[in-house]
Amino acid sequence: MTIRSSVPREKNSHMDQVQDTLKERGDRYGDFTDHAIITDGLLDVMMKAPKWKKLPPFMKQALRTIADKIARILNGDPHYTDNWHDIQGYAKLVEDRCDTSDPNQSELPLGVTTNPPVCLIRSGGEVITNIRFSDLEHIDTDYFGYEDKVFKQSKADGKYYEDVR
Repeated sequence: MTIRSSVPREKNSHMDQVQDTLKERGDRYGDFTDHAIITDGLLDVMMKAPKWKKLPPFMKQALRTIADKIARILNGDPHYTDNWHDIQGYAKLVEDRCDTSDPNQSELPLGVTTNPPVCLIRSGGEVITNIRFSDLEHIDTDYFGYEDKVFKQSKADGKYYEDVR
């Protein structure tokens, strides 16, 4: 015996709207599973690149989003201009945050956005001022100070991370 609800279903219920949206997106971008496979493959290639781990979070996020847009293009309607426009937009967001005068920018720790003057802190407590972050690679040090923060060099990857003692 089938039990039916005595409450009639509204024609434009939330589920109907969701189904309509899914159909519209499927028509535009292709099958979601195929799209996911393409995106996952692109991300695998990008994340295996030698410099991926050195990119700041804003660059990684833009590249992940751009990979998703590329997958939409490859799996769906390549003439849908919104995808191309979005790719330009994410690239512009990164471009606006890049300091092209500083080739070491991607090596900077989170929170340090340019090649600033820093204070070198030697293991014996000696402080040396007026050096640039990019000069640290030529100096044997475990710590440096920037504004009101202290950064410690990781033995694992050689990068500097904020020391939160």
